[in-house]
Amino acid sequence: MKVLIIFVAIVVIAFAQGPQGPPPFLVGAPANVVAEFKQLLNGAPDKTDAEIDRDIENWVARQEPKVKTEYNKFKAQMQQGKARADAAHRASIARFSPAAKAADAQLTAIADNPNLKGREKQQKITSLIQSLPAAVRSELQKEMQG
Repeated sequence: MKVLIIFVAIVVIAFAQGPQGPPPFLVGAPANVVAEFKQLLNGAPDKTDAEIDRDIENWVARQEPKVKTEYNKFKAQMQQGKARADAAHRASIARFSPAAKAADAQLTAIADNPNLKGREKQQKITSLIQSLPAAVRSELQKEMQG
């Protein structure tokens, strides 16, 4: 499920930034299919992770075989990417100061909360980050940038 959350966040940001083309699994798909997917994602900030997952899976199930196949490939790639990201996150946590570890745990709890909608998560995470001491915020940001 977290894979889809990451995927949705990436795609929503990409669509919000302007015309960069569709997600990889929709390259070459008819314009109406791409537009329908974009419309689906427009509501993502006001849904929980489970609602987003359900909507995407239901949408994919109604698509042509090529879109389904490409989506499944993309989803597998996202899962591999998440596994690498999780490993990198664990390595980062090992290097964090105690204060940064505590902040990371709070941020992770917000991100993993299945009852919060995307917009609520964003607001809580932003608020928490802004409330952190500058040194802790800097430590987390430095680690996020690699």
